Amino acid sequence: MNKVEIELAKKQLTDADLDYFEKEYNKKLPQNFRKYLLKYNGGLVENRDDLDILLSLLEGNKIEHWVRSHQILEQNIDPDYLPFANDHTNNPYCLILKEGDDYGKVVFIEMDFQSDEYIVADSLEEFLGVESIDDL
Repeated sequence: MNKVEIELAKKQLTDADLDYFEKEYNKKLPQNFRKYLLKYNGGLVENRDDLDILLSLLEGNKIEHWVRSHQILEQNIDPDYLPFANDHTNNPYCLILKEGDDYGKVVFIEMDFQSDEYIVADSLEEFLGVESIDDL
């Protein structure tokens, strides 16, 4: 995948913000994702046809909203997933948080049809088109 070019990143987060989210929603964020959020906290993607928005954690078009809406209320996204990005038609990309062979992989969910799911990357770094989060 091509390296993402992130524009209009949201406000800088702190470790306390990440800790709050983990406690509030009972989700353990992978270290590479924490590092990404501390660096960018979401933004617009201009150079990828398959990707439109990287969600921020707690502001704007946010991860928190997706968790509340689709995992707590509607229960149409697996609670072991963490929605973190959308394509151009608002279908989510999620990190798999369930311990096991698929932990940390990125899954795409087509919400418009029968909620079909596809693993699209073996890691966040592969999905973002980098060797390391430091390369963003």
